[in-house]
Amino acid sequence: MNWLRQLLASVFHRHGRCRGVVVWRWARTQVELWWVPAEERVTAHTHPRINSTLRLWSLDADIGVRRPGQEWRCEMGGFCGRAFQIGPQDAHWLQAWRPTVILNVQRWADSPTSAAVDWVDA
Repeated sequence: MNWLRQLLASVFHRHGRCRGVVVWRWARTQVELWWVPAEERVTAHTHPRINSTLRLWSLDADIGVRRPGQEWRCEMGGFCGRAFQIGPQDAHWLQAWRPTVILNVQRWADSPTSAAVDWVDA
């Protein structure tokens, strides 16, 4: 039973009220699907070991991205599969006013875990 617990812990993740599941993993590439409930704020953070492409589906959400040495770039409104490139040093945040789904396609510097594990507050 310990193996099952370890398997589930490597597939299902959470951060605050957000829930994520690893839907595909091969070597250093991984895909996570995240559910962000309405009225949830994901504070500014980085993922130092991940190069990501985020695809957002939401009727109403705001996202901010800041690359090193640059100002915040913010997008507001509804998104239907809109892609955002997030590098390992890029700080980013999200405010979901309505339920939001994020497909996170990740390329890891080493063995994948989860975006919720590789989290550093910005």
